[in-house]
Amino acid sequence: MNAVEQLDEYLNEDIDEAVKSSVPFIVDTTEKEIWAMRKISTIDRGIAEVDKAADAEVERVNTWRAEEIKRISSQRGFFEGLLEGYHRRIMAENPKKKTIKLPHGQLQIRAQKPEFIKDDKKIIEWAEKEMPAIVTKEPKLDWGTLKDSLKIVENIAMTSQGEVVPGITVVPRGDKFNVKLMGV
Repeated sequence: MNAVEQLDEYLNEDIDEAVKSSVPFIVDTTEKEIWAMRKISTIDRGIAEVDKAADAEVERVNTWRAEEIKRISSQRGFFEGLLEGYHRRIMAENPKKKTIKLPHGQLQIRAQKPEFIKDDKKIIEWAEKEMPAIVTKEPKLDWGTLKDSLKIVENIAMTSQGEVVPGITVVPRGDKFNVKLMGV
């Protein structure tokens, strides 16, 4: 018999007797007070055991779920690779065919903006001299404004006047492929 069943049996015996009795049970002595507090303590231990068992089961299920999702996701990657290869062959023939509409969704290839690897300290030093309006008093760089003002020339970040901005490495990224499902 597990802890939950023991607790249930224990509680049912005592509570059933009190409920069936024609005389209601009243805590009116120190002994009855101590007894009632021990009952609450027993109930709390039972609840803690149930929580512990449930937490262990939830952890087991979450581990299983994570493993299954990982396994199934790798299968998804395989099929996405097949579809991307197909789409790229179509685009080789027709570069404007960035979206292919199918009964169950769309295959899309979209250009991505480059990734910037920044050295904030170097950029701030430069910006304090060249573009002080974008440097906050902390000093903190207004990266969004600076990025919008940059021109990328052969993977080099430059101002509109052609000045190289130190501390920025431009890493070009390939096109992003996406499978967009609809109604499947």
